Amino acid sequence: MTREALQKELLNIFPKHIIPYLADKSYAVLSSKSFLKTSSYVKWILKIFGIFGWRERFDCDDFAMIWKLLTSLRHAHSKNGQSEGVACGIIWYMKGDVGHAINFVKTEEGWKAFDPQEEIFFDLTDEEIESVWFVLF
Repeated sequence: MTREALQKELLNIFPKHIIPYLADKSYAVLSSKSFLKTSSYVKWILKIFGIFGWRERFDCDDFAMIWKLLTSLRHAHSKNGQSEGVACGIIWYMKGDVGHAINFVKTEEGWKAFDPQEEIFFDLTDEEIESVWFVLF
C-alpha cells in the first residue's frame, strides 16, 4: 500500500485530523493472525522488565507503542514483501470519559482497532471515532 493511499484512507476515517506526512513510501498490510503473532514478543520483552500489566509508569500508550515497534521489527525480519513499513499506528481517543491509546491496523480484512492491553480487535463506535484527538503512523 502506498503512502498516498494509506494517507487517503486515514483521512477518510479521521477527517478532522491532519496527517501531513507518513514516513515510509509503502506499507505492508498484515493478516489479523500475523499481527497477533507479535504477542509472544511483547510478553517476552515486558517480562524482562517485570511488567505484567498496566501500571502508572507503563500505561495504554506504552502498550500501543511497543506493539507498533515489535510489529515493525517482525516485518523487518520477515522475508515477505517489499514494503518499508507496516500499516500499524496509534490513536488516542475517548473511551467513555477517559482517554485511551490503542493500535489502529490495516489488515487484509480491513481497518481494525486493537487494544494491546487486552490483545483484542474491536470496532470503534462513531462516537469514539469522533473523539480521536491524535493519530500517529
